[in-house]
Amino acid sequence: MRRRHAPDRPALALALGVHGALLLLFLTMRPPLPVPAVPSLTLFDVAPPPPPPPELPPPPKRPPPPAAAPPGGAPPTASRPPPPPSIDTTPQPLAPPPPPRAVVTSPFGADQDVAHLVGPPSTGAGLGTGTGRGAGSGAGDGGSGKVRYARASWIYRPSDAEMRRFWPPAAVGNRISGRAVLACQVPRSGRPDRCWVVSETPADIGFGAAAVAMAPLFRIRPVLRNGKVLPVPVIVPVAYDIAQASPKKTP
Repeated sequence: MRRRHAPDRPALALALGVHGALLLLFLTMRPPLPVPAVPSLTLFDVAPPPPPPPELPPPPKRPPPPAAAPPGGAPPTASRPPPPPSIDTTPQPLAPPPPPRAVVTSPFGADQDVAHLVGPPSTGAGLGTGTGRGAGSGAGDGGSGKVRYARASWIYRPSDAEMRRFWPPAAVGNRISGRAVLACQVPRSGRPDRCWVVSETPADIGFGAAAVAMAPLFRIRPVLRNGKVLPVPVIVPVAYDIAQASPKKTP
């Protein structure tokens, strides 16, 4: 015997199916959700700004108008020029005269053997000559002892014109004649290594210094003994006669 209130299963299943179909239809009929728009990136060129206008110089300032002179007054006086600068008229002290040139003195001191090698003073501007024989303490060529000095054996002697350039101005200006005797070291043929003053007459005129300044022009042979060079100073007498060295005037 069936129960009265038992549910009808086929009817219940049909009702559920209808409701499910309606729900599915409702879901499929909804519009899709809107998609948010993504902003796009666009590249473009921007024109550079125009250059700034050139700066105009400020207008020149106008000078203020001259002040009006009071009526009945005296005319304006012209401006006085500034006084000239004062000039110092105090005499300046004279500069001291330059010191005389240093003269290399003989390392052997005063030697009387030089006198007979040099001989008497000669006239005119010139250089002494010799045979190269020495002065010593004994007999023979240069003596049995040590040779002290020897006469110059010339290869080249400066001309009168070359010598005239070296004489001191005081001797030429005052027309003073003089004489100097040099001793030179000649280790080889040619220019001497160095020269020094043995004597000069008159003194304090500058003949010795002038002769030393002329020494680079000398060309002399060394003193030899048995083919070997002796370390003997060579005597070079230098004489200058202003009367004969001066150029003659033609009428």
